[in-house]
Amino acid sequence: QQGPAGGRMLLLVLPLSWWLGGCLGQALPLGDSLETISILWFTAIGCLVALQWRLQPRWLAVLSAFSGLLFGIGNGGTMALRGAWSLDLMGVVSALTVIAALVSAQTSVSRREWVRISLRVVGSWIAAAGLLTFGLQFRG
Repeated sequence: QQGPAGGRMLLLVLPLSWWLGGCLGQALPLGDSLETISILWFTAIGCLVALQWRLQPRWLAVLSAFSGLLFGIGNGGTMALRGAWSLDLMGVVSALTVIAALVSAQTSVSRREWVRISLRVVGSWIAAAGLLTFGLQFRG
């Protein structure tokens, strides 16, 4: 939703920060302590997609880097293999890169309104799932 330049920047920043976060998560397993922050961040990103907010490139880079670090730390703390080049960490980063490339390419080049609307609907479902998960944190 941020245009071709935003998509290219996302493809650079998000996988690198996710890999770095995965390495940090393996060294300092903080995954459980970041659970609530991850849920709220996931919800906020879903809201941004649903609202189709255009961000300045520097803010998109900050959001991408923080997302990658946060979710990478969570992934790194739960992985069985250790090391910066472990197969599971490289697999997660590779899958993330492919999915981000496909979604950002399709969104930035498509002029069809239904593609943008469907992406906004997915963002609203992500936000709703995040709110539901956050609410379930407080059940007795």
